[in-house]
Amino acid sequence: MRRFCVIVLSLCALLFVAPVAAQVYRCDGADGKVIYADRPCGTAAEEIVVDPAPSPSGRGRVVLNPDPSLEQRRMEREASLRRRQANARREMERQRELRALENAYRQEAARGNVVPGMTASQVVSAWGRPDTISRSDSTRGSRERWVYRRAPRGREGPTDVYLHDDRVVSLRQRGMATRR
Repeated sequence: MRRFCVIVLSLCALLFVAPVAAQVYRCDGADGKVIYADRPCGTAAEEIVVDPAPSPSGRGRVVLNPDPSLEQRRMEREASLRRRQANARREMERQRELRALENAYRQEAARGNVVPGMTASQVVSAWGRPDTISRSDSTRGSRERWVYRRAPRGREGPTDVYLHDDRVVSLRQRGMATRR
């Protein structure tokens, strides 16, 4: 009987015990893995309060109390990642457009045409070496004037090709200019 009373009293005492809550900290390890610890493991530690005591419904509850500055930093990292991804997509698109443009310039040079935007080597490929070259350098870059005294393919007379930093910016034939 005495044993029975001890068991009943022990069970009654358990009913009046206050629920125990544990503090757990979530951290990102150096290798990117998530670490859970009972003490803060760095400045970026996120506190998680776990209450394992059963509620009247019979389920335990987990309460997250993250530091607001941690959430702000996470949001800033995500925004930074989105910006880098958008910049990478724009750069890829720009590179694709440049390749298409260079391909169009090569095709024009193969047909014997010179158009604004071509490089000096593409002009030489289309029309050959110029008769004379005038060059001037300044803080704004180098400028060249290539003179073709003989009529290049598809032209009726002497033609001047003006280049700025190795790119054709204009063509001039008998006083008429063709600009980009």
